[in-house]
Amino acid sequence: MAHGGSAMNAGNMKLAWGALVGASAFTVLAVVAMPRRASVVPLPPEQPPRSPSECTSVESAAVGDVVVNDPAMSEAALAGAPSQSAALAASFERERRAPATSTSVPDARVALCDMLEDARGLDPMVLADAAVGLGPELVPSLLDGMLGRGEWPESEHAATADLRVVALRDAWERYEPDLRAKALVECHAATRDERRVLVELAGELGGEVALPTVLRIARGLEPLDLARDFVAEPVERALAQALVSSKASERNLETLLAQQPSELARVIVRGWAQSGDARGPALAARALGREAALDLEILAAVAQPSCPARAALGERALAAARRALASADPKARRAAAAVFGNARDTQTADALVGALDDVDALVRAAARDALRAITGRDLGGDSEAWRAWSSERHEWLADARTRQLSRATGSDCGEAMEALGEMLARPDAYDELVDGLAELHGATPCGSVRERVRSALEEIGSARALALVRQADG
Repeated sequence: MAHGGSAMNAGNMKLAWGALVGASAFTVLAVVAMPRRASVVPLPPEQPPRSPSECTSVESAAVGDVVVNDPAMSEAALAGAPSQSAALAASFERERRAPATSTSVPDARVALCDMLEDARGLDPMVLADAAVGLGPELVPSLLDGMLGRGEWPESEHAATADLRVVALRDAWERYEPDLRAKALVECHAATRDERRVLVELAGELGGEVALPTVLRIARGLEPLDLARDFVAEPVERALAQALVSSKASERNLETLLAQQPSELARVIVRGWAQSGDARGPALAARALGREAALDLEILAAVAQPSCPARAALGERALAAARRALASADPKARRAAAAVFGNARDTQTADALVGALDDVDALVRAAARDALRAITGRDLGGDSEAWRAWSSERHEWLADARTRQLSRATGSDCGEAMEALGEMLARPDAYDELVDGLAELHGATPCGSVRERVRSALEEIGSARALALVRQADG
């Protein structure tokens, strides 16, 4: 096989861009076989570097600290992060392929363009393998490529747009989060669609850097854009991801929510309510009372079945929702009723029975559905039937709080377990029994009763019940 430029025409020389040990016809195999080289061989002499007009150079992302100039980020968001060199060294051991720590090419963007010039038909993973070998200076160019920025090769041998995006995304995901975060922070999106891409990438960062980065990008969106589902939904997804990965305290997160403009606050509420993190609905509900439009957004979000309202809504949030149930706005009343159904809050049962006579048919329907969810009974929309149930329930509660709790605290463990079982047979009164169960846990001499009380509080699963379990364990 001929070497150098003696027997290889210009087309074949382009196919040899990635050769690490001499130019050969097996360029792709050479790239795959040598995954951890820290440099890339310069381009063959017959193919000079492209001019700036063909492929614009982008300022490299420096390896090191990530500084997010954002008032919403806590001072400790990035504190304690390992040095990039240490992180990359560790990633060599953890992953099949990791980014190089240096590059011998003068401009990673130019090298990337040359690589894509002859990449049509290649496997995206092979392209990504080659790209990460160019080093950390490539990260801003990867981001530009995913945003569709710059001039990319369009010849018959060049990578298609779809192939390019898949390969660049694969390579992007292999770099450490701090490098990606720095590129996202330094990237100034000019359009709405660019911000939609950037905000999703930010949500994937994980750790403490994700949430402030998502918010920084989202604040650049226009209020009218945030009102459009196709813009708001990626922001919501990113916020949900970022909340799950964040370890920030609820107090800091509550302050962060209060700092956002109204339009973005509504999007944050929806994202956090969908996160599956119990802090989300709790934090959202604490913002009730800020303004009517936000209140409706919060109530609607917390009412969603996917929202873990039962475990999240403490007394403060439930009290705010109870006030909304008496609001002059039927939309607020309807949303509040749905919240109580999702939270299965038995203490609001009487108010929901009253809502069965509401002048608004949708409020009446929401109250009926909530009562069904709370009690496990279906008495339809007959308010008189529900009032009869409520009267019987109050009589039973009075007996349980006196006679049954007294029996359960006795020294006869068998009788105590029987009394406890009778109380737990009424899920439509669970929230009224929580404090009594907590007292029983501390008063009973029977270890089996204490254990059953503890498991019962966990089964009840309200924010109050779970707090008492933690208190008992402490």
